[in-house]
This record gives sequence, structure tokens and C-alpha cells, in this order.
Amino acid sequence: MEEHYQILAYIDDLEEAHRLAQESNLSSKLVKMIDSVRGDLVELAPVLASDKDYQRLAEVVEELIEDLIESCRKGEEASCGKATETLQTQVYEMKNSLGMEKAKALINGNGFTLIGTADKEGKVDIAFCGSATIIDGKHVAVACLLLSRTAENLEANKHATIIGSRISEESPMDTEVARIYCTLAKEEAAGSIFVMMRAAIEKEAGKTVADMMQKVYLFEIKEIRISVPSPM
Repeated sequence: MEEHYQILAYIDDLEEAHRLAQESNLSSKLVKMIDSVRGDLVELAPVLASDKDYQRLAEVVEELIEDLIESCRKGEEASCGKATETLQTQVYEMKNSLGMEKAKALINGNGFTLIGTADKEGKVDIAFCGSATIIDGKHVAVACLLLSRTAENLEANKHATIIGSRISEESPMDTEVARIYCTLAKEEAAGSIFVMMRAAIEKEAGKTVADMMQKVYLFEIKEIRISVPSPM
């Protein structure tokens, strides 16, 4: 796919900017930022699905990358920093936006979705949360159902990671994974989201299980990371 070669060229260009920034003795903070943008582009590459996506990417990054390389070559810290910050924001937002639909496909309705939490001392717990549902572009809901350790951890530490996957039996390399990094926004024991989640659980597991649900956790999505097979 010709378009895929283009994003590989952008990734190579950022490696060149990284090299030039080091040769010009620019700050280590800037060098790390350039590397971070490159990492986001690597994660974005397999999520691009249409000519429109590739065109949008070109409009977002092409001119900025050219400016960044030229500024790094000249050793201009301020202009390098400005170009890198803009690139970082634009690529990050595009990665999250395009990753949303894939995340929904891998998390919503997936009985093997996992939620990771940690207590105040950083001790991590992982639990199944098949109820996890991405509500909109900013929120994911999880029913508080058989999640006693998760509930305890969220009282002390509101950060969580939700993971959904589709494992390929033929080739492990074709496994698709969505990771949502999120923060607990609120708990709901009534309202439209609660009713929706309860109805879904009753349909899937029966009224007895649905009656066990006391509340719903509503998380604010901070970042989405998608790992899918490369088209190459």
C-alpha cells in the first residue's frame, strides 16, 4: 500500500530529526519529545484505514515535520520545540480519534475484557469486566459487579486501565489489543447509564446477576492505545 509507505517515511523523518537534535546539542527534553511523537506515529500506522485517513495525516504532519527537521539542522531550540509540541498534540489527538472505533470493537460486548487497578501502595490487581462499555468519545462505563478488589483500589487510586483483545488462533502476531487509560470520574446508582448497563447484563446473564449490580463506574478516557497487525 503506497500510503503506508508514506507514514513509514514520516517515521524515518522523525528519526532524522532526533539525530539532528542530538548533533545540535538540543535539550534532552526536546529529544525525548521528538521520540515520543515518533512512537505515536508507529502506533497510529496500523489504525489508518482509508485514503481519507492518510490524507488527513499528511495535512497534519507533513509541513510540521519539514519545519522540525530544518530547525533541528540549524540548532534552533525554540522553533524545534514549537513544531514538536504541535506535532505531539496533533498526532496524539488523531491516534485517539481513529483508535476509538477499534477500541469499541475490542471492548464493548467482550466478556474477556480486563480492568487493571492499583491500591495506594501501587499493588496491582487485574479483574474481568465484561460489562465495560465505551459510552462516547470521552467515557467508558464498568458495572460494579464481582469487583470487590477493584472497588477497594478505586477508593484509594482513581486510575485504571481497561484492556480488550481479539486473539488470533492461527497467528499470535495477528492479535488485536485495545488499552484504555482512564480515571474514575463518578459512580452512578441511577440514571440512563445505570439503566442501560443493567439491561445489558440482564440480557446477557439474567435478572439474578443484574440485581447484584449496585452501581456503575464512569471513567474519563485519558488515552487509547491500539495494537493491531500491520498492513505490511
